[in-house]
Amino acid sequence: MRKKDPYKAHFSFSYDELISKSIKREAYLRRDLADLSDRGITLAQINDMVALREVLEAIPANKTDNDAVSLAITSRNETATALTTAVRTVISIAETTFDEKSAEYKSFLIKALSKLTPSELYTQSPKIVTNGNKYFGEMEPNGLTAIMLTNITSLTNNLTIQVSDVVSLEGDRIITTGERRTAADNLFDSMSGMCQTAVGLYENINKTKAREYALYKNEGKIVMRKGIVKASKSSSPKTMGIKATTKFKLKTNTGTSLQYFFALTKGAVPTASAITVAFNKKVFTTTTAAKLGYSKATGMIVLNILNENDDEAGFVVRMGV
Repeated sequence: MRKKDPYKAHFSFSYDELISKSIKREAYLRRDLADLSDRGITLAQINDMVALREVLEAIPANKTDNDAVSLAITSRNETATALTTAVRTVISIAETTFDEKSAEYKSFLIKALSKLTPSELYTQSPKIVTNGNKYFGEMEPNGLTAIMLTNITSLTNNLTIQVSDVVSLEGDRIITTGERRTAADNLFDSMSGMCQTAVGLYENINKTKAREYALYKNEGKIVMRKGIVKASKSSSPKTMGIKATTKFKLKTNTGTSLQYFFALTKGAVPTASAITVAFNKKVFTTTTAAKLGYSKATGMIVLNILNENDDEAGFVVRMGV
């Protein structure tokens, strides 16, 4: 089973949105530098943020990496198919030439040939060439040719290289993904720090500018959602201004229990991040959007509240810092 990726981004929007937000905030920061310099923001810090954005933009997009790996896998699989066919042809000639119980025929057999991985296939196929050359005189009258054996050798060599290429490209993709994540987090951290300073400066003297620097809509506001979920049904109350670090307080105030989680769609089955909150009129369960499975980058943005019990249950969801 594939292990779950433990990585959590410092932000909850896409890389394209991150870059777009940084361009806008750069303009605001340069415009208001005279005001913000009293709060410790400098031109050098703004230029550093721009440099971090350029680093992120210079890293190839995910699609570029995925396309390269996909093409390499396709080429590898095509070669593996051709090699399997070539090997099976020689085995068929050996079956015609020798008795099925003979040592000669058995020397050509490859167990579960059609189910071999490309790596297993290129390690097994050379014995077909070795035995083909060994029994060439007996098998030639039944159709074996030197070209057949040469073709197997050529395909084996190609497959060996292609398997290595796939491994290398997949490794490069992992490295590039890590580099992209680090660059994106660095850009967000740089931008977020200055924007928080700007919001703090302007929130009481210029509401318009404070909103310009806010990186999320309704940032800092508390949103409350209440409702009833019928037995064996689910509910998906709207969320506002959510980011990965948004705090959630959950309460099941009637019924038995409810499961709270983010998913791709309404009415989804519980994910590994689902939290079950039992009935309690007084106590809230505290968590974050990220711990509930929220991820804007992957589309896990729909809050689901599932009631798997035979009685209806009430919920109270409080969202906000």
